[in-house]
Amino acid sequence: MKKFLAVLLSMSLFLPITIVHGQTPVVVVIDPGHGGSELGAYVNYNDETYYEKDMNLKMATAMYNKLSQYDGVKVYMTRTDDSTVSLSSRIAYAKKMKANVLFSVHVNAKGSASKEDNGLFALISNGHYRSHLRDVAKGISDLALQYEAQTSGMVNNGDLLRNSGTTTYPNNTAADYYYIVRASVNANIPGFIMEHGFIDNDQDFAFLSNDDSLKAMGEADAQAVIDYYHLSLKGSTPVNESQNEEATSDEETPVTLEAPTLKLKNVSNGLQLSWNAVEGATSYDLYRKVNKWVKYKNVKATSFLNSAVKNGQRYSYKIVAKNESVTSDVSNIKSAAYLNRTKIKKASVKKRKVTLTWLKNSKASGYVVRYIKNGKTYTKTYKGKAKTKAKLSLKKGSYKFSVRCYINKSGKYYSVYSTAKSVKVK
Repeated sequence: MKKFLAVLLSMSLFLPITIVHGQTPVVVVIDPGHGGSELGAYVNYNDETYYEKDMNLKMATAMYNKLSQYDGVKVYMTRTDDSTVSLSSRIAYAKKMKANVLFSVHVNAKGSASKEDNGLFALISNGHYRSHLRDVAKGISDLALQYEAQTSGMVNNGDLLRNSGTTTYPNNTAADYYYIVRASVNANIPGFIMEHGFIDNDQDFAFLSNDDSLKAMGEADAQAVIDYYHLSLKGSTPVNESQNEEATSDEETPVTLEAPTLKLKNVSNGLQLSWNAVEGATSYDLYRKVNKWVKYKNVKATSFLNSAVKNGQRYSYKIVAKNESVTSDVSNIKSAAYLNRTKIKKASVKKRKVTLTWLKNSKASGYVVRYIKNGKTYTKTYKGKAKTKAKLSLKKGSYKFSVRCYINKSGKYYSVYSTAKSVKVK
């Protein structure tokens, strides 16, 4: 389910637009959101599940079919079936096709954080960078909102803008939050997302659950493009051209960066971070949170040892990939509390009873004793930071013992194990 938090909401009004277009024919890339394993929003009704991905494709196909009846336009789709297409691939495809506009087709869902729970939205750029792209996107989306409202009877909620909290454009202004919008700007394409009502609103769903209604909505979107670019009807319909087919273009450079996947673990001398190399990235901005998020380091490698950590303190991390002109989405967030490694002071045996003592960690919530025999591992947990001794009754054999601390701090986190001590029980 998608949740939209608006930092700026402005009501869109239809205004006639006169523009000069430098490219003939106009290239329109229609982007049916989600697909394949990416279901999007969904709702169950009368023992049937309705998926956003299917609604998006039906509207996008209707939009394609109508636009294809007009001269002066080439129309492409980022997917023509129920396939999974990454966000970066959608943008790269639009760039490869030299798109004049990327029209991303979606259906909304309420979510607990949403104040608006019905009607139509257009998610467009904030205009902080390459503002002319926003002008084109707004011109088309204003028309689309008007025609969609007339077709469906839904509420026209206008434009929805949201800034990223961490990502900036090359001119150091706040970038757009939504990937398709932001990456379109970075690719120098007017791109926007149309939210065609709320799938989990009863009134909107009554319209969206009907295939004829979805066809009408897609045709309303097509009409917005037709009127904006002043297209003229022709008599034949071209074959659907999609990104499943080869396209001729000398632009092969990636225009977006994938978000890295971050990993984090406790090591003996700090917190070790690592992530996958992102194609096209020249460095990575690392953010760290103790009380608030701060930009902590710029790293050129794909790992970083944060040794400036305190015993018992919890830290959170996230990263973005970047190069001279593009930044990625923010990675997943990873958190851990660092704990100093303890040390076994003594391991003794008496009458098949092993007694272990170890150094106390004042920040620990408890300890885990691990012992290994014949390749099999056993553990026993002891609660309380003052617990620094354990007695275990064991069978004959050779054992290796080690101890680690743990702390309960918005989650359970462990130190690395101590150096092992070997004990033989006779």
